[in-house]
Amino acid sequence: MADYDSDSSGAEDVATSVMLGYASKEPTGDDFSQLGGYPAWLDDKTAPSGALIKCKTCNSFMTLILQLNGEMRDRFTGHERRLYLWACRRKACRRKEGSMRGFRAVKVDQSQVNAAKESSSDVQGSTSAANDNVKPAVNLGETLFGVKSPSAAQTNPFSTTNSGSAAANPFAGASTMAAKPPQNPTSTEPLAETFADKARISSPPPPSQPSQAPLGPQEPWPETSALPHPYPSYYIDADTEYLDTEPLDIPANARLERSTAEGESTGSITDDKAAFESSMDKTFQRFADRLAQNPEQILRYEFGGQPLLYSKTDAVGKLLAPPGQNE
Repeated sequence: MADYDSDSSGAEDVATSVMLGYASKEPTGDDFSQLGGYPAWLDDKTAPSGALIKCKTCNSFMTLILQLNGEMRDRFTGHERRLYLWACRRKACRRKEGSMRGFRAVKVDQSQVNAAKESSSDVQGSTSAANDNVKPAVNLGETLFGVKSPSAAQTNPFSTTNSGSAAANPFAGASTMAAKPPQNPTSTEPLAETFADKARISSPPPPSQPSQAPLGPQEPWPETSALPHPYPSYYIDADTEYLDTEPLDIPANARLERSTAEGESTGSITDDKAAFESSMDKTFQRFADRLAQNPEQILRYEFGGQPLLYSKTDAVGKLLAPPGQNE
């Protein structure tokens, strides 16, 4: 993987759970993810509906901006996931609703899903069997003298489990063993790590998604000649985001000069400072500061994370900003 220069390279940099994408003319380990060009599908025989790439403003076909390998084998065993992002090239449609669209393509290998479930059941079963085989502790005083301990018949008021219930299964939660994909008996070659696989660190489990109604009859996918001229194609190289937590060094000869004109009080200076801070858009400032540390990034990916917004007051910001933070 290529190393990228940034304005914050140093020993004090801290890694985040965000993966950054950089445009590359050289092939990378991911032969699917790309900027621009024409899309590639999971199944050459099955293409999505052509209505998915029509601009909702002018009803014309849009241009591919990004296709990304979104496989996360530790979370979605047996699922091939691909992400696509499209945009309308017409100037009249810019910044209008529906001028950018995205969708996800999924192909499920049910045999791998079933094998993962069986593996999870085997792990849980072996754990329960091991707990059942644990012999109860022997009370030596009761064995020798026939006297029962007064605490034997009492229950622990601070216990979180019932003594009559089955032993708790430590793998009942989000088990990493259950999430591992089963081995394919016909192939011993390791699978290539995808862009999304690298971004799985510190990501929360996926929320349950309600079933969606079908979109209706599928519109045929257009011929390549009917699509707009594509953007130049680039590979995408992934790297972990590093941030500099150290404050900027202030020169030793720096001085803060204040006006000494008559009639100007300390209160007026404080009022001016408060007015400036209140007028500054903190959301955009955070956006600019974060991008400035890795200025060559063209993609940010964090499964289940919070997007880096440049505004919380526009339509996108109101939709994606966390509750209570989009005022």
